[in-house]
Amino acid sequence: GFASGSGDASIRLWQRQEGGQFRCAQTIKDEHTDTVRALSAFPGGFISASHDTTLKSWSTLEVEGTVVASCRTVFVGHQALVYDAKVADLSPASAAASSSTSAGGVLAVASASEDCTVRVWDEASGACLQVLEMPGCAWAVDWLPPLSSEGRPRLVTGTSDSVARIWEQKGASAGVDENVVAAFQAAVEERKAAARKGQEAAEQGFSPQGLKVEDISALKQPGGKDGQVKTVRDTDGKTYAYQWSVISLKWECVGEVVADPSQGQGAGGDMVAPDKMFDGQHYDYVFDVDVQDGVPPLKLPYNRGENPYEAADRFLLAHTLPASYREQVVQFIIQNTGGAGQAAAAAAVAAPSSDFVDPYSRTRDNEVKVGEIRSLLAKIKASYPEERATVALKTLNAYCLNLLKQPAEEKFRRIRKSNATFQQRVASLEGGEGCKVLELVGFRTDDSGEFYVVNEALFDRKAVEATCAELGR
Repeated sequence: GFASGSGDASIRLWQRQEGGQFRCAQTIKDEHTDTVRALSAFPGGFISASHDTTLKSWSTLEVEGTVVASCRTVFVGHQALVYDAKVADLSPASAAASSSTSAGGVLAVASASEDCTVRVWDEASGACLQVLEMPGCAWAVDWLPPLSSEGRPRLVTGTSDSVARIWEQKGASAGVDENVVAAFQAAVEERKAAARKGQEAAEQGFSPQGLKVEDISALKQPGGKDGQVKTVRDTDGKTYAYQWSVISLKWECVGEVVADPSQGQGAGGDMVAPDKMFDGQHYDYVFDVDVQDGVPPLKLPYNRGENPYEAADRFLLAHTLPASYREQVVQFIIQNTGGAGQAAAAAAVAAPSSDFVDPYSRTRDNEVKVGEIRSLLAKIKASYPEERATVALKTLNAYCLNLLKQPAEEKFRRIRKSNATFQQRVASLEGGEGCKVLELVGFRTDDSGEFYVVNEALFDRKAVEATCAELGR
């Protein structure tokens, strides 16, 4: 069997049945409070790593033919999301090879976190044995085999500065280039200095120009729309940004509001705003776009490095403008950003994801998902009679638009699969293209099998927006 972790914060254990099928033997809920990001097995158990900043060690055993797991150790110390974890026996290779269970050696757990550290833990006690400061976000860890029969496993780390580093037990390495070590230490200090500078700015009361800072009591009132941002000053004196989620129906903390260290000081010694505000969010540019005489200009927000086609799609959708304007908007962005938009568009084609983004997050594969949606919609247009294709596409557009405009409305978050309209217009497409589009934006069949419902962990607003933009052409 095997174990799986999920964005719904659960862990499931699966067992193979006769015929090769797998069944869920156990569902573990309420142990982690956020996404279970990584699992790592060892004899008799496994480790789970979560976005709730903790790791947990689980022991497994078979009870009446069913494998069950129980938590035995909690690892606390990381200050941000934990992205990866791996287990290794730190006994010398010769001793570890002679034992097939964890009792034969000392199990160590390595973990990688967004707090820019890699930590090594004692699996049995949960004690942190060592903290390795990194030059950037730590995304991945693993253990490499020993180089000799008397050697011990070596640790390898992957970080957001695009460097993989191999670590050996202290005193085991010989001939290490001192320049490499010095460069690493300098990079760590540079990252920590930038963090201190931002913290000092926050303690001095900095907040970007035009940003309204409210008392934390403002969070007692629900938001007016999905994505609305409020900036509040907490009881610790620091300023935090919160975003309203119609999925969870609560204000979710985005992070602390601090100065951009690269901006430096203004002429008078005051901190200057690093960007512009629009609809409660920060942007490098907010353009005024005239689309009709006698009508106030519309606001077009854009960030450096953003794909101008994505910004154009967002702008057209927000203002219900025809998709035929898309290329004009893209050219407007390119012309008014000194070519930065053109470079971003070219980079997006060559490498859709940034070098410094979470390599496993849903945002990384968003362009792939949108591409799949566009292919499915094009297939509907090409594969079915015009009238039938038009009806199917209009129905899909209605589902997605309703979800965008009123995402908290329950009736728009579920589709009865036996509904005559759904069956005739969407489900009847022989290739299943309509249902595949719904699944890509976040719909899944519920436990009863009677409804398509929005899965909170899979709901992708950008995919919904892209679908509406494509159907509006």
